[in-house]
Amino acid sequence: GIFAASVNQINSLIDTILASTLVAGSISWLYYSARLFELPIGILAVALGTVLLPNLSRLHNLDKKAGFSDLLDWGLRIGWMFGLPAAVAIYFLAFPLISTIFYRGAMTSFDVEMASLSLQAFAIGLPGFVFAKILAPGYFAMQNTKTPFRFALISVATNIVINLSLFSWLGHIGLAIGTAAAGWVNAILLFGGLIKDRLYIPEPNILYTFLRAFFGAALMIIFLVVFNPDNEVWLLSNESQRFILMTFLVFGGALVYFLTLFLFGERIKRLMLRV
Repeated sequence: GIFAASVNQINSLIDTILASTLVAGSISWLYYSARLFELPIGILAVALGTVLLPNLSRLHNLDKKAGFSDLLDWGLRIGWMFGLPAAVAIYFLAFPLISTIFYRGAMTSFDVEMASLSLQAFAIGLPGFVFAKILAPGYFAMQNTKTPFRFALISVATNIVINLSLFSWLGHIGLAIGTAAAGWVNAILLFGGLIKDRLYIPEPNILYTFLRAFFGAALMIIFLVVFNPDNEVWLLSNESQRFILMTFLVFGGALVYFLTLFLFGERIKRLMLRV
């Protein structure tokens, strides 16, 4: 169970070991980008997993299969609704984020560029890691640690294979791609296992939630592309200017996203679930 829950940290350790064989700075670029990548996982995914596990365990003990499935469905809807815009924002604001938070002291403009590239690669796998944190409690609630453990092994093996295939010519970016792919592999396996065992039956409404989030993220991308200045502007601005501009982009993008959800019919009351 510990191994299955720590697959992200294990993959990160593997990335660091391989990065130590690359050019100087590779470990630091991965470290800085991983800190930002793991932030929404810690805030959103870990919190959802903490809420889900005791309630899923109670529903399983009461043999309430429909409630068990509904709760997982709720977790996936919440995870997608907040995980997708987080991934989009991190991808399209990778350079601004790195420059705003870390560009000072010994960090150079080249370091900012390299760290932002690995952050973009990490962002591709963010929804997968969020889903994995939501789906794994579905197994733990049934005291099934063997299946998540097996899937975690496959995920780590995927990371190792992709890392060894890419890191020699893509450097630290190839390592980040391997981690992102491993996150999706783990999530897909967990999802498929629950579907196969009929422990989770998706509600029809989940498709509409996914589509609303997709359209909201698409409009948010347009906003970020239009109002995000060139990378040179971020490098030439002082810290307070970068902070003000970043605040505008983050809150502006969030406003566009959630306003789109509202206009497409998403309501807070639909996100409420009593178990």
